[in-house]
Amino acid sequence: MKARDVIDMLEAQSSWVDWSHTRDMVLAGDPEREVQRVGVTWVATMACLREARERNVDLLISHENPLYAPTTQPYRIAYTARQRKLRLIQDAGLVVYRCHDVWDKIPAVGVADQWARVLGLSCTREVSSYIQHATVEDTTVHDLARRCAAALAPYGEDAVWVIGDLDARVRTIGLGTGAATDIFRMLAEPCDVCIVADDGITNFHDVQFALDVSVPLIIVNHACCEKPGIDAMVTWLGQRCRGAGVEVVRLDEGYTMHAVVAA
Repeated sequence: MKARDVIDMLEAQSSWVDWSHTRDMVLAGDPEREVQRVGVTWVATMACLREARERNVDLLISHENPLYAPTTQPYRIAYTARQRKLRLIQDAGLVVYRCHDVWDKIPAVGVADQWARVLGLSCTREVSSYIQHATVEDTTVHDLARRCAAALAPYGEDAVWVIGDLDARVRTIGLGTGAATDIFRMLAEPCDVCIVADDGITNFHDVQFALDVSVPLIIVNHACCEKPGIDAMVTWLGQRCRGAGVEVVRLDEGYTMHAVVAA
């Protein structure tokens, strides 16, 4: 099996990706090379790349961009780090493929639906949308936040932020996918609380608006809420590659959140 065969398998799942304008692409290496081991990670940090080399990974699938923000005017230290990463990728002989737009929205096993699953929410979502909604038995924002923290604990985050009234009653929830947590899109369908990611809001805009309209926000880490979907990719690919003698392994991106509170 070639790296291209694995990539084609992933890309064939999507009816919602605009393939003329997508994040999903080969970032390094030759996709025609034969592979025996595929590594999957949320983002290929330097430590992750070293692990891939040590574990003899041939194809590395990174959900997020491991080469930082694309620009022709980078900070020099970021450019230097990027070049260092590319040298490590080349030295390890890795093919690096970014799988983002497919895996965010793929039904059941993707980032959106796996996030809802670990929260224990039965959500409604259009397959092309990052936004979903759920109805739950009457609870409070505080209790729902605890539920979120408990769901995230196995993925490196055992605490969440809450902005708004902790005692507010909740029946309807707006939920985003990773950093795609546009509260204005969530609130197009009225909801009592929005669960958002740190990368998906700004304090000066989104939080200000949420406070003004009295909609509490539960804020989680972008990486940690997407890890369930990344784990599911390992299983999904493993089931489809096993017959070709290709092993699929999970690589550690290193994202663990440490909550430090006042004594």
